[in-house]
Amino acid sequence: MCWSFYAESHHGFHHFCGRIRVSHLSDFVHHPEPDEAGNLPMSWPMLQMLTSVDYDSDSIFFNWTLGGFNAHAVHHLLPNICHVHYLKIMPVFRQTAKDHGIPYMEMTYWESLKSHFRFLKRMGQYEHTEPTEFNQDNETQIEKVDRKKYLEPV
Repeated sequence: MCWSFYAESHHGFHHFCGRIRVSHLSDFVHHPEPDEAGNLPMSWPMLQMLTSVDYDSDSIFFNWTLGGFNAHAVHHLLPNICHVHYLKIMPVFRQTAKDHGIPYMEMTYWESLKSHFRFLKRMGQYEHTEPTEFNQDNETQIEKVDRKKYLEPV
């Protein structure tokens, strides 16, 4: 019985770390700080887009096995929509973000996992963690994001 508990706990830990945590702990995401009044310098929807990474969001397998957590920005912006609809929503979601110039970070699972470990390495070395520029054609580009463009008050 003890081994069963250990095995399930171990599996749950790796599921959380390897599938869900990569959506927010990435070297591409922003970690905005509130001002003295406790307010963030952006809208709530923009906060969700800048602090979430999606991976393989068109994957039927990931959508089914992870309950849509691989489409994490949609999960945060549309919490009342069941994940079974995400595959139909994603093309509209992508196009809307593109039409309005809103950054949308989407990559393969392996890219998100590599990004997660780069972020952890920086954190372990006490490096300042400015987000890495996300470019759909070259996810590992090292240029810095012009944060002022997205951090304007709404």
